Amino acid sequence: MDKLEVRPLDTPNVINARNRIRLCAAANLFGCVLYIGIQPYFSQPDASWAHLLHIIIEPFVIVASLVDRSILAYLAYVASVFLVCVDGAIVALNIVAVNRCIREPSAYCFERLYESTTWLLIAIWFIVFGVFQGSQLYDLSKQLEAKDITE
Repeated sequence: MDKLEVRPLDTPNVINARNRIRLCAAANLFGCVLYIGIQPYFSQPDASWAHLLHIIIEPFVIVASLVDRSILAYLAYVASVFLVCVDGAIVALNIVAVNRCIREPSAYCFERLYESTTWLLIAIWFIVFGVFQGSQLYDLSKQLEAKDITE
């Protein structure tokens, strides 16, 4: 009789990690849609266009959460850390812009304050979900490596 090779079933921890990763990816894609929706209403130059990198990377993260390959999960983890760093840079830029306007209020600064605060909040949204997603991707990659060893 032929021997049928089957990967072991996912444990509840792996299933929960996969679901959390997909939830965070969906939240980040929603943040991109939010950015695209409100961006035409703002006139000041900003660096928040970098949030659109999520549109490229989040589908890869979703695919990595579906596939049973530890290397894909690890690559998605690295991409998620990269996105958190980009979002952190945007937070830093917006904090600088807000601090400058608070110190020297003017009509221009009030508009800048409004826009920079909005971009700051969206960037914080991306960071919160990005950090959580990165931690879950790291856990998933380690769990899939353990699963590869036991096969």
